[in-house]
Amino acid sequence: MITGGTSGIGAAVAQQLALRGAQLILLTQQPQSDPFLVDYIEDIRTATNNELIHAEQVDLSSLHSIRVFATKWVDNAPPRRLDMVVLCANTMTPRFGRADLTQDNIESNWGINYLANFHLLGILSPALRAQPPDRDVRIIMGTCSSYIGGEIHALKDTRSPLPPGKQYGSSKLALMTFAQAYQKHLDAYQRPDKQANNARVVLVDPGLTRTPGMRRWLSMGSLWGLLLYLITWPIWWLTLKSPEMGAQSFLYAAMEADLGRGAGGKFIKECRERGFLKKEIRDEHVAKTLWELSDKQIEALEKEGAVRRAREEKDGKGDEEKGASEDLKEKGESQAPKSNGAKLLRTPNLYVTCPTLLQNSDIADPELLVAPAGTRTTAQADQYTKGSLSRDQLSPSPFTQFHTWFTHARDSGVSLPESVCFSTASLPSGKVSSRYVYLKELDEKGFVIYSNWEHSRKAADVKSNPYASLAFWWKDVERQVRVEGRVERLSDKESQVYYDLRARGSRIGAWASRQSQVLEEDAGGREILEGWVREVEERFEGKEKIPVPAFWGGLRVVPEMVEFWQGRESRLHDRFRYLRDEKEGHEWKIERLSP
Repeated sequence: MITGGTSGIGAAVAQQLALRGAQLILLTQQPQSDPFLVDYIEDIRTATNNELIHAEQVDLSSLHSIRVFATKWVDNAPPRRLDMVVLCANTMTPRFGRADLTQDNIESNWGINYLANFHLLGILSPALRAQPPDRDVRIIMGTCSSYIGGEIHALKDTRSPLPPGKQYGSSKLALMTFAQAYQKHLDAYQRPDKQANNARVVLVDPGLTRTPGMRRWLSMGSLWGLLLYLITWPIWWLTLKSPEMGAQSFLYAAMEADLGRGAGGKFIKECRERGFLKKEIRDEHVAKTLWELSDKQIEALEKEGAVRRAREEKDGKGDEEKGASEDLKEKGESQAPKSNGAKLLRTPNLYVTCPTLLQNSDIADPELLVAPAGTRTTAQADQYTKGSLSRDQLSPSPFTQFHTWFTHARDSGVSLPESVCFSTASLPSGKVSSRYVYLKELDEKGFVIYSNWEHSRKAADVKSNPYASLAFWWKDVERQVRVEGRVERLSDKESQVYYDLRARGSRIGAWASRQSQVLEEDAGGREILEGWVREVEERFEGKEKIPVPAFWGGLRVVPEMVEFWQGRESRLHDRFRYLRDEKEGHEWKIERLSP
């Protein structure tokens, strides 16, 4: 996993690793569909004869973008392989230039050079620690000799906490201090297999190199400066390294066997281990203060960003509905569907006719009655036109078929394709309850979710009735999958594996919450829940290893029926059902169903 892998030293590192057969994931600001990025990746694949080069959009100037990517990466069981994280991306404000701001409105040197890396590695920590013990996991952070002039003793909780005139060097000093603290964080983790920590941080100073960032700094971000840079180009060609030369220390940090043994947190310059010239880097008090400040800022900025995005979404919907209402007004009532004498319900988004219901009802506000419609100008629902499904497209196994469809949905941009409606029913009443959960695992036995199995409504249901169903809906590809079958609990040992991957707050929450129990507002409501959380935090204070609660864990739905549904025009959908054939040694029988 590489940041900054499309230019300068990062591009040289990416190319050299690809030449050696590495599978690379480039974290880029541009979306995967960006023409430049598509051509760039294709060029690397061709030049290195390596097809295992991919890109993921991660905008380091946005904490939300980082969280979206990293949580998706971590939220995977079994853990995805991750042997190395190489952090090459950085920014620098020219000497006479104006400091840029990130999307979170913080100074860019602080936000991109330091806070983005802190946030990314903080979320990826469970994935790094969960790698098998036989792997040599490395986190390589790029730094610069300018850290010597940096200062981080008096950082303030502001949008520009770094001292004026020293922003770049101070951001690198902060990153190096965090690197030492992060190594201690990794070392403190007690692996379930009792093996030693196998993840090591390595700091790399590539030296003075002819990169786009160096050119911008030398030219002072001005056209006159760029002209002067071009005139003096022979000097810089002689005195500065090429990106390929600058990449050598990164490659040494990535492949030198000795760095995979012993303590982590080493500093590499000119392919040699060097000592630190600033004592703050190993100062635990400075590191703790920096870590706490970073956590506090990220929490505040993430909340601020969430409010801003919600407001923008609301404003966007408001403008959309206003435009739709104006369109309808311009078109006139003659454009609306004829009601044949029935009373017509009108909302900004749809028309609905209810011939008798409203005439015979006591409903005070008839506009509460709505029915779905596909567009704002017709009561006809949308047509499904994105695909078809035939028998010869199906795998003999529903598990393989689901994996194929799930991968397609994820790669097609479906939001949270792992979201699934989990339905249970209690006996003897037969009352059904449903809720959305995340699918966490799929194996040869069935579909696995995780939850509280003592206090919740679904826990009571499955105790009386060991059958449940799952329903996936992937709108962007016009597909759904239904699963019906018996349920079975995973062992504590199996549940512990996934539980260890969760963020610490989520593990604390699993212990604290009496899921679905009533919290009386008169008695404190939310405060009661927060009190439970504090009790659990005190119980596990200072402990990285938290055991999975006996009442919490995985539940596997062992399917007896799996249906794959592909939307088609005129509601003539393609439906195929897999039924387990007990007579044929648990083979699957496939049937086409009428839509």
